[in-house]
Amino acid sequence: MNKVICVALLIGSVLAAGATAEPVFFATQGTTLFRVSDGGVDSFTLSDVITALSVAPDGTFWGTSFTDDDGDGLRELYTLANPFGDSPALVLQGDFLEENTPSITFIDSMMYGFQKDPDAPPETGVLVTIDPDGQTQALVGDTGSTGIAPGGSAYDPVNDVLYAMVKHGDGQLFTVDYDLEGGTDPTGTSLGSFDLAFGNNGAEYYDGLLYMVSQLSGDGPLSLGVIAPDTVTYTELLQFGPPAAEPIGLAVIPEPATLLLLGLGACALARRR
Repeated sequence: MNKVICVALLIGSVLAAGATAEPVFFATQGTTLFRVSDGGVDSFTLSDVITALSVAPDGTFWGTSFTDDDGDGLRELYTLANPFGDSPALVLQGDFLEENTPSITFIDSMMYGFQKDPDAPPETGVLVTIDPDGQTQALVGDTGSTGIAPGGSAYDPVNDVLYAMVKHGDGQLFTVDYDLEGGTDPTGTSLGSFDLAFGNNGAEYYDGLLYMVSQLSGDGPLSLGVIAPDTVTYTELLQFGPPAAEPIGLAVIPEPATLLLLGLGACALARRR
């Protein structure tokens, strides 16, 4: 394969990306992974109960374990291998999370997580940074009014806003000051109520939109939709999955990324040959 064909492949990949710009949604419900795209909903069984899911800037999927699987007092951190293939699978990356981490998100390349604090009042959660390479977590501070650690969080890189959702009552949307100096706790600021009864939830910010997946009425089917932060309104896109009160996670990634990677991979292979 020569350079001309290689360039043609790349151009074709980019054109295909432009023609299929819809994102693909990955939602976890307990040990089940749902992959939601224009082609429908596929489901897979994972090896652990995942309570949070997110995509790093480099496209890597990360997830946290709901329980302490090996009884060492710490919880596991995973990546998700082969997410677009026939058999996505969890790959253990560390066993060092000090508490249940029902929400993770990325700000630049730093992983942030909301955790429940067993030594604080029931309405209190904490924000931490997570370093998979160093196998450590570091406390940012008490999130105060965001209540028990949010079930969903998402970062808007354009406006530099960290969002968090909690399921209490009819649901609340918060912003959280994550980048603080002088030891000030990152207290959340409420934007208002969803007026929607939902249970466990996950969130991800993608291409200018704030997405959320949640269990309707606490233990119903999964609802995937878009949140308008300025009015705190929720617009449902679709429902899927069985009614079940399970931990929930959400990751969003563009389908065209895989097409472009295929083109790059073909070029790399051609160069090796």
